[in-house]
Amino acid sequence: MERRDFIKTSILGTGVLMGSSLLGASVPTSKKISLNFSYQINFDSAKEVKLWIPMPLTSSFQQPSHIRINGNYNSYKTITQNATPIVFAQYNQAKKSKNISIALDVLLTPRNAPTPSTPQEDLKDFIKPTRYIRTDGLIAEIASKLKANDHQKTAQNIYAWITNNLDYENAKNTRGIRKIQTKDAKVILSGKNISATTLFVSLSRACGIPAREAFGLELSGQNVSFVSKAEVYSAQGWIPYDVITPIKNPSQNGSNKWLGDFVLLNYERDMRLENFVLSSFDSPFGLVDNDRLNYYAPKHFRQTIGYRLI
Repeated sequence: MERRDFIKTSILGTGVLMGSSLLGASVPTSKKISLNFSYQINFDSAKEVKLWIPMPLTSSFQQPSHIRINGNYNSYKTITQNATPIVFAQYNQAKKSKNISIALDVLLTPRNAPTPSTPQEDLKDFIKPTRYIRTDGLIAEIASKLKANDHQKTAQNIYAWITNNLDYENAKNTRGIRKIQTKDAKVILSGKNISATTLFVSLSRACGIPAREAFGLELSGQNVSFVSKAEVYSAQGWIPYDVITPIKNPSQNGSNKWLGDFVLLNYERDMRLENFVLSSFDSPFGLVDNDRLNYYAPKHFRQTIGYRLI
């Protein structure tokens, strides 16, 4: 039996959801969109399926509201882990097709100004290397040549170096394990689900600048794509950078702004869900009888994401 639920209070951040008229009154440049996520899992013999779905964050430049959830799940709950909002659904029946649909509205404001850090954030965490954000070897060597007397100038040097030295094939977001190389074929970074954004964050951290990747959805025409942007921290707060879009379209400038219509999901690298560590969490993570959903053929899992202006 299909279940339908309407969440009246926000799991997508602190505070209470506000109506569009109130949110839009003081932000004339904002736009409101309706997002729709639909997922279907097809198995004949699965006894238990678990699905974690990342949801948009609430911030000064993005306010989700009016979340509607329906599907044939046995149960679902909304949780927050590492400040990341998640819809968790569980299926314990023999039905071959298991589905869930989530609809919500999001008010978007252009991201072209710093935002403050939160009390929960330890800036030291955003200087450390991780599995895929490196600060040693060739990264350290390049960073030493780009480092200036202040963080803002250093970030600009890194931005200019990446946009001048990477082509789009190496810059773009790509799922799976890959290598990123410069235009002169020098391999500069290897890892899973990495991009020019990862390189920007790596070089920033190697220069001692707190930096992080922002994972989310890019809305363009009829297309919805999983992409990443960047942020670096200075005395003004978290400053946005977009290093991939200008490589694809050199007429655009991604310094101190995020280009295009971007829905922020989270900032997560190496997030742990049960006994698994995710390289990034910009799409659903599923377990089928305790095996990762992506171990199976794509025919077993179908996702559709759409949007419209409202």
